[in-house]
Parts: sequence; structure tokens; C-alpha cells
Amino acid sequence: MNNSENNHPLRRTQAEVDLDLLSKNIRTLWNRSGCEGYLLLLKANAYGHGSIACAKMAEELGVTFGGVAAYQEVRFLRSAGVRLPLLLLEDLFDDEIAPAFDADVSFSVSSLAYAEKVARVAEKAGKVGKVHLNVDTGMGRLGCFPDELMKVAGYVHHSRWLALEGLFSHFPSSDEGDLSVPTAQIELFSRLDRELEAAGIRPKWRHFANSGAVIDFPAASSFDMIRPGVSSFGIYPSKEVTHDVGLFRVLSLKSAILSIRTFPKGAKIGYGSTFVTERESRIAVVPIGYGDGYVRAFSNNSDVLVHGRRVPVVGRISMDMITVDLTDLPESVATGDEAVLVGEQAWEDRSGEIDAEDLAARIGTISYEVTCLLTARVPRVFFRDGKAVAVQEMSEHFYREY
Repeated sequence: MNNSENNHPLRRTQAEVDLDLLSKNIRTLWNRSGCEGYLLLLKANAYGHGSIACAKMAEELGVTFGGVAAYQEVRFLRSAGVRLPLLLLEDLFDDEIAPAFDADVSFSVSSLAYAEKVARVAEKAGKVGKVHLNVDTGMGRLGCFPDELMKVAGYVHHSRWLALEGLFSHFPSSDEGDLSVPTAQIELFSRLDRELEAAGIRPKWRHFANSGAVIDFPAASSFDMIRPGVSSFGIYPSKEVTHDVGLFRVLSLKSAILSIRTFPKGAKIGYGSTFVTERESRIAVVPIGYGDGYVRAFSNNSDVLVHGRRVPVVGRISMDMITVDLTDLPESVATGDEAVLVGEQAWEDRSGEIDAEDLAARIGTISYEVTCLLTARVPRVFFRDGKAVAVQEMSEHFYREY
């Protein structure tokens, strides 16, 4: 795809994001939960998928909230015209609270002290702050302790400047097979919710379920709204969860062959000479590297699809380039031919697939990290009905002077 508006070619290394598949995944998970609300996680650039286009798709679908972690993410989305209600899932620093009011967000509140800060800013601004109380049922991160919840909730409930909109918590291990911990958390959360209701405090949106919960125990965890993260983008959170939900991978990472050279036996390839050819070898260069989020841990430890077949990455990952061994491909390969790092590829009678889970397993991490690490240098190209409809890329809008 070329960016004709600015009359410059788009980088060949790019992430293709299928918004129709995102829509299907959201509908599938939403229907699975059977609850009223859906919060689409947009933090970390929508897990690397491009938050603006994903947020606008969410608006079309009637998604209840977008979830963000930082005030800068709020600014980024609002400046792009995103009107979707946004929930900040972390506490803010003092100087960020007032600007967040101007951007019309809902605040997560994890303590009485923070609730009081938000209320003071709200009074000064002459606005009512919408609040979701975060209760720590076992995550051990943000959130008020269970025995503090009634006091914090009471303050919010009686404050002229705060409106209690939601109550939520978080699972530390909903996707690891053993459901004893999340079951105990749900029981605690439900008890706390009943205590609030007995005191006349009833938030509209109670939410707990992340990807693992929506996939494996939706009836017990969904409450009023679900909060699935990586599964919205068609990635299962772990090997342990059920994999027959019908999710579709939304993102494909593609590039192209930049150069092909034939090396003799004994040639050293790349930094540190960590790969030495054992035969005459055809080595290709693909313009992607750790500067794009294709991390150095993939050195001599991953594959790329070329002509529908996996070919090994050889040598160290450089900042801007990788080298792959084409020697076992029976046909000739030309510069400009497609190279797929995440996704599917078909060529004549061959086809292959690499997904984020495959790459994560190679380097001992989680699939979330594979897509979240994709940097701004990788353009996100968005597709609907098989046609490119938008692009998010590095531009002059990423920089401003004081």
C-alpha cells in the first residue's frame, strides 16, 4: 500500500490489521459472556495493533468502554477524534488529573486518598468525576484492600463531585488451568458487591473477566461487563485455555526480501558471527530488526515464511535487518518477494503459518509481548472487506516543540 495523500511510499515492513476480524472476535467474546458491557483494551497501542482504528471500530460496534493505562493514551485517542468512553485503569499523578477531566474519562480509584484527590480536582473544575473502584482481591498491585472498600465506596457515593460508575478487580492467573485462585477471588468480589448493595451502593458496571476468564469460565466471571485483552485481537492468552472459541488472528507482520547473496561453505553471517554456513547457502536480508520490535532473542531462533514455507532466521537480529537461509527452497526467490513474520502465506501448492504464540514460545515469553513490542516504525495498515482503509505510521505528528 502506498500513502498517496502524502505522496510517499509506505515502508515494506508493516503490520496488516484486519478490522473485520477484530469485529468478529468482539462479537464472539461478547456473546460468550452473555453480559451487557464490553471494554476493549486500547492500552499499549491496542496491544500493538493500532489503537485509533481499533477504537473507531469499537465505536461502530457499540462497545461500552475503551481501556487505557496512561493519560497520554487518552490524549492520543481524543486528538484523533475518538469519542468512545474511556476508562483509565491506573491511578494518575497529581498533575494529570485535571487534564483527564477535560478529556472526559472515567477514573479508576484504588484508595481513599486518591478518591479525595480526584474529588478536589472535580470541584475545582466544576465537573463530576466518574469513578470505577478497584478492589484488590488477590492481584497484589493496585486496588484498595477488601476491608477498606466500604469506606472508599461510601466516600465516593456521598461525594457531590464523584459518581460511582463501576466496581472491578483483576485476576493474576485466570489462564493457567488451576481455577482455585480465580474462584476464590470471584467469591470474595461477589461478597463485597453484596455488602455494597446492602448499604445502598450499586455501581452500574461490575467487571472482572479478562481473556482467560471469558474463554474458560464466562458465566462465573462476567458480571455486567467483560474486559478481554489479547483475545479481542484473536490471540489466546496461554496454551492452557480452551482453543475452540473461534477467534481469528487480527494482525499479520510482513516485510519483503531486500537482498539475496550466495555464500560459500564456512561463511560467517551477522554480528558476532554466530552463524557459519555448513554448505553453499543462499542468504537473504529482510529489513526488520529489534528497532521494530523483532527482538534479539530471535537470533538463530525463529522462522520466516517465504513462498509459503518456513525458512530459518540465521545469525543475530540486527537493529534494522535480519538474515534468513533460503537454501532449502527449491525455486528461485527474487528481491521484493514477500516475507511473513506473523501470519499466513500461500504460494502455489504450499502454505504456512506463524502466530504470535509460536514466537513467544521460542523466547520464553507471552504472546502479548510479541505484538506490544512492535514499534512506531512499523506502519499499521488497516483493512476492511479486504481493502486497505487507513494507516497509522510515524509522521510529523509524533513530535512537537515547546
